[in-house]
Amino acid sequence: MKPSTAYRRLNSLLWMNRLPTALVMFVENEYIPRLRGITLYDDLFVVPVILLNHEKHWGKTLVHECLHVAEPALRHGEIFNTIVDRYWKIAKEELKGWNIQ
Repeated sequence: MKPSTAYRRLNSLLWMNRLPTALVMFVENEYIPRLRGITLYDDLFVVPVILLNHEKHWGKTLVHECLHVAEPALRHGEIFNTIVDRYWKIAKEELKGWNIQ
């Protein structure tokens, strides 16, 4: 499954389609070697841009990046990680057979 399709499905499942349309794509690992993904979304961007390292296990990273779009003021930390873990658990249960890991 393409990450853009997974974004749309996660948006529907977890955020009731409240997230804006986004550009979501894989990049080669050497472009962001210390990160699994990054979200670019501020006054300079018309839509969020989510870049994911091209690796086998990218589903939870996409949920993480979606949360940045949904809650831009929420910083990394225990609350952020708890939400990501819970949403990822929901996604894995509801979206079996999606071929995202």
